[in-house]
Order: sequence, then C-alpha cells, then structure tokens
Amino acid sequence: MARAGSMCPLCGLLLCLPVAFGAEVVVDAEGTIRGFVTSAGRADRQLVRRKSATFSAPEGKELKCPESDKVPLGEGCMCEDASCEKGKFCYALDSKAECQDKTREDPSLLDLYGATANGPHDTKDKGQLNGRRVKFFKKSEKSGLRIYYSDNQRVYGHTTASGRWEIKIDGKSCPSGQLSKDVYVYKGQNPHRVRGFGGFCSGVGKGAHEVSVHVGPTPGYSSYDCDTGYKSFYSKEHTWHVEVQEVPEDYPFYAQASGASGDGRDTGPIDKRVVNFKKRLADSRVRLFYSDSLRVAESKKSCGCRWHLRIDGKACPSGPIMGDVYIRKGENNHRPRSFIGYCEDLSEGSHKVDVEVSTVPGYTTCNCYTGWHPTGHFVLEAEEIPKHYKMVHHITNYLGDGADKGYLSKYKLSFTKQHKDTRLRLFYSDNLKTNSQGSGNNCACQWEIHIDQKVCPSVEIFGQVYTHLKDLKIGSTKIYFPDGSPERIRSFAGFCDGIEPGDHTAQIYLRQIKSGCDCYTTWKNSPSGKGASGTLEVHEFWRPCGEMTKEADCAAPKCYWKDGTCVDLVECPGSDKVAVGGACRCGKEDVAAGKYCYADMTVGDAAKEDPKEEKSGSYSGSIWLALSFMMLQ
Repeated sequence: MARAGSMCPLCGLLLCLPVAFGAEVVVDAEGTIRGFVTSAGRADRQLVRRKSATFSAPEGKELKCPESDKVPLGEGCMCEDASCEKGKFCYALDSKAECQDKTREDPSLLDLYGATANGPHDTKDKGQLNGRRVKFFKKSEKSGLRIYYSDNQRVYGHTTASGRWEIKIDGKSCPSGQLSKDVYVYKGQNPHRVRGFGGFCSGVGKGAHEVSVHVGPTPGYSSYDCDTGYKSFYSKEHTWHVEVQEVPEDYPFYAQASGASGDGRDTGPIDKRVVNFKKRLADSRVRLFYSDSLRVAESKKSCGCRWHLRIDGKACPSGPIMGDVYIRKGENNHRPRSFIGYCEDLSEGSHKVDVEVSTVPGYTTCNCYTGWHPTGHFVLEAEEIPKHYKMVHHITNYLGDGADKGYLSKYKLSFTKQHKDTRLRLFYSDNLKTNSQGSGNNCACQWEIHIDQKVCPSVEIFGQVYTHLKDLKIGSTKIYFPDGSPERIRSFAGFCDGIEPGDHTAQIYLRQIKSGCDCYTTWKNSPSGKGASGTLEVHEFWRPCGEMTKEADCAAPKCYWKDGTCVDLVECPGSDKVAVGGACRCGKEDVAAGKYCYADMTVGDAAKEDPKEEKSGSYSGSIWLALSFMMLQ
C-alpha cells in the first residue's frame, strides 16, 4: 500500500499516459472521472460540469419567461430584455413581448352570442316572434349585456297606430328597464323598412339565458297592425339579426349611458345622453354607437333634424359623427334609429360624449323630438379599440351617392381575416332612401353587404326600404306619397360564417327591386363635407364556447370539452423552468397555480432538470495533480 504523500510507479504511469497522448478526461458534475477520450476524437471539447438536479439560472442570467396573455407568471423571469415579476404577464401587443400588469383586454375576449337568418316572415301583432332568439351563457353576476337587433319592421296605419318591438331575457323585460322601440304611423302609412336598435341590460344573473324578440301594441294605442321580416319582390326572406355580448364590470375600454326618457328640444344637447369615459391609449380608436327614437314633425313644410355625437362639446377630430332624419310636410314619424361612427386622433385621458340636436343645414328651424315614449329605451356607447387589435375594420363615407343599383364606389373595405375558426360580424349604418314619386309603383331598394363581390356563404345580409304610391288628405292638408321619400339614418347587421383567413373586400351592393325606383345613399353632406356619414364595419369574433353543444365543435384555441360542456380554454404557455401563476390547461390536464406545465405539455411539481451532459475537455500538464490526489485517497 502506498504511503501518504507518495505515488506507486503504476499510478505514475497511468497519470502520464493520457497527458502524453493528448487524451481528454471525462468527469461528471461531482468531479468523478468517467473515462478518457483521445484528442483525435474530441479535438475541440472543453471540460464542463453537469447542472445540478435543482435548477438555478446560470450566473449572470435569468429565466426566460414563457409568453401568455392569459396565464400569469409563477415566478420572476426575463420577458425579452426586461425583468418580469411573479404574477405579471409576458406577451406581445404588437411584435415584441413585454411585461404586462394585466391580461390582454380587447374586444376579441368578450363573448358575442348571436344569430342571423333570412326569415321567417312573421305577421303576428302580439307575442314572441318566430326565430329571433339566441341562447347564451352569462359568466358573472355583475356584468352587463349589450344587445342589438335589426329586422324589417312595419306598422300599418288603418288609423293612427303604434307597435312595439321588445327584446326580452328569458321571456321577461330586462331587470334594469325595458329594451323596446316603437314604430308610430298615421292613417295610410305602410313603412316596411329595415330598422336596428340596441340596448344595455344589467341585473341578469349568472348562468344560461335566452334573448328573444316580442311584438305588441305601444302602451296607449289600440291599433297596431304589425309585420316583421317582410321582403318586397325578392327571392330571399329579409335578414334578421340578434346579438348579445357580456361586458365585465371592470372592462376598461367600454362606457355607456342608457335609460328611457324624452326630450322635446329642437337645438342643443339632449338630456341624459351623456357618457364620460377615460381613453387609455394614445393611438387607439373610439367606436361610438347611438340608438334612440328620433322624430321630426312638421305640418306645413319639409324638414330635417340632425343628431350629432360630440366629444368634449365638439366634433370628433377625424370627422363628425351624425345621423339625419328628413320628412315631408305632414309627417310625424316616431321610429327607432341607430348609427355608429369611429373617432380617431383623440388624445388619451378623460372625455365626454354627448348628443346634440339641430336642424339640418338648408332648412329652417324644425320640430325635433328625441326619445318619445316614456318607456322607450336609448343607449349611447363609447368603446375604445386598441391599435394592436387586428380584428376590427371600418370605412366611413361622407359623400352622397345617387346610384340606383350596383356596387357603391365609396364603400370598398379591404381587410385581412386573422383566423380560420372565427366569424365575421358585418355592420352597416347610413342614410338610406327609396322614393316612389314619379315611378307609378310601390318601390323598394335593397342594400346588401357582400364579401369579395359575393353574398355571404351562410346567409344573405341586407336591408330593404319600401315605399308605396298613394295620396292622402289629413283634414284640409293633402299629403303626397306619405312617407314616400324617407332619407333617414338606419342600421343593420349580420354574422357571416365560412370566410377563410386571408385578404378580403367588403362592399355595399345596391339592388333596385323594381325598375323606376329612386334610390339614394348617404344623403345630405353639408356643410362642406362635414355632414352626416355612413360607416361599414367588419369585426372578427371567436364563437363563444358556451354556444357549442357538440364535442366535435368544441376545440382549441378557445375551447375544450369538460364534463359534457364546452368551456373556455386557458392554455398553459409551456415552460420547463417557470411555474404557472394561475389555473390553466396543460395538454389534457387542468393545472393549478404553482405547478409546471412543461414544453411537451406534461405536468410536474418542479422545474425540469437539464439532460445530464458528459462533456469533456483536454487537461493541461497539471492534470496529473488531480489524478494523483484521487488515487491517493
């Protein structure tokens, strides 16, 4: 046995051989010799140690954050080139990932339930309408509901008459107030026309519900010959559309004012139609929507009133947002109107939206009225659309178009559909007129929304405006073609399914239903290009998971099937080193905060070890010291 401090000749020989022949010595992380490799086979290797079983980032570096806009981080890490703390989020709003305090907040994350169909035509005067219903699931007790409905609605005036269309929840009026609109006519009128109106409902509990549309008399009126979904001289039934969207109580990009009240002023800001909101981003757009009963009444002259959505008491910096209503003498048409507009170049910070009424330029003081019936609902909305949100597109036009048929040149909206499994919500608001004067016929013009110069694959989306030729006397006043030239703001919408991802074009196609009908779009653009306008909007939405009733339809990236129900999918980002900071789905397993969802979509309680690496390197002449020491132990 060798004495301490000495070396046997064999040991010395063993130590000298690898050095003499330029071999490499392979050691593991604990310093144990694993073998030798000749320099011919490993000429460029360096000696390194394996990482230990308990992971820690290399000195001078931090963990790389996994990216997710839904799942918070379970520990601190580096999000691109910035440190990001536990509980925050690492994701890209545009091209580069950044550390964020909250989950992504934009319209694509709000569930939008809805249905669009052609017909059926329903002639009932009272009760729930056929079709016109949507089932939905509400996730929170405190959230509110945005609801919109468009259809062809008519009341026939055997005498003065008025009918009411009401949106109900589970067969009952909205808990916070009726969502209803009235169509008022006098004797001889028969206005089959597209109309859209919206509302905001609060107080509906969490769980499964159904929105439906009901018709009946306006309180105080016994005559109400109603008709819903009529189409004039066209092969397809008229389009109807119902949608409901849940808005979380703390959603920062939405504000609204709603209620039921009338205001008879002819000029100035309308009572209660005021929304205060805070714009959070400097480069975002603001979508404004207004729905109300808007009326003009004059016995001795034609006239027009204008409703202007102002911001901070002025026109929107990128262009005014207005809706006009024109009548001929003797008319008094309390009817639902709604329109949208986009405001750009608006600074971040606090703002106020209100509604101002005035006479349309070119007319002397007109008799305007806003709201009419005390239970008729109004809503005014301001919604901020972040610049990074690529799923909403619009085009606004201020120029009138007298074309009677064909594609309207001012409405050609190019857009890119981002995803395969999304649907398009198409929305159009404009001043639309059909004039039967001089044609000798009842008339109808039809405005259609086309994608790539074709009707939508799933449903034809259009709105008709019908007039009829008839003289009428009210007392000693002779009325020509009552309600026969209705230049009035209108809106309609529809869901379009079956459009593939990629570049597309949305357009407005005008169909002259009967020859000789005088159609007109956008009407009065005064003064000097700063008048009323029309807007065509394409908005891409994911179908809500709660809308899927079959497992085959319930799929990533938004949904998964659980216990016989399609539920929202919050997918774990996948990281071998960083724990998740919130509940999510890892592969086919639900994961709680603090667990690890590895890159291969398996689950663990700790960070994954790096694979054991047996790397080698050439030792210098001093290698014999280390070997000598180990052999003497």
